[in-house]
Amino acid sequence: GSLDFHVDMSSGTGAELLRFEYINSGGGGTLSVLVSTDGGSNFTQVGSTLGITNVAPVGFNTWVTREFTIGSTSATTVIRLRGN
Repeated sequence: GSLDFHVDMSSGTGAELLRFEYINSGGGGTLSVLVSTDGGSNFTQVGSTLGITNVAPVGFNTWVTREFTIGSTSATTVIRLRGN
């Protein structure tokens, strides 16, 4: 599924960060962070897809902090978290 955040980034510098923690306790599935600068018509992935291989060597049951530069100064920015 996907979760969209509609954000007015027009007063930003383009260097704003999205920081969050996640856990992949089941070892399956992935999480991608995508950004749209045109209200959600087109999306570009930022960073790499997160999955169990990206949390090595800490393993399945450890919270991991990830940080991504959003890179937008658009008033119609959409940040999408997409899980598979």
